Amino acid sequence: MQVTVCGKIKDTSLYPVLDATSHLMDKVERLYFKERYIKHADRNGLKRLFLKEYGITGRQLNGIIFNLSGNVESQQASAPSQSGDQEEEVGQVGKRIKAALKSDRKDWFKIHPYKDRSLISNIRSPTSRSG
Repeated sequence: MQVTVCGKIKDTSLYPVLDATSHLMDKVERLYFKERYIKHADRNGLKRLFLKEYGITGRQLNGIIFNLSGNVESQQASAPSQSGDQEEEVGQVGKRIKAALKSDRKDWFKIHPYKDRSLISNIRSPTSRSG
């Protein structure tokens, strides 16, 4: 039976090994994403290939697959709401542009004095709070 242990590593001589392992896991994750989600390769075939080619354990690869599938599902779930928001914003901007083009004003890009003051106060306020 394998056990996963968490703890702090005080021996700094292990840091280069841990860094190399982290780079390898990052590389495997990116390559697995490309093969599985872009090229739509078979999951079991990919597992066999990645275990042989990169010399990692099944537990490590399963962890990568679990994290990756969670990220992909999260992006897919949030995509419809994000696209709806973007379409709404584009529609609002389109309305503003049409209204500006219909008006006879020559200074379309001039900021209203009240908004100008609020922009300046927003720029100044972070520095005044810290000081």
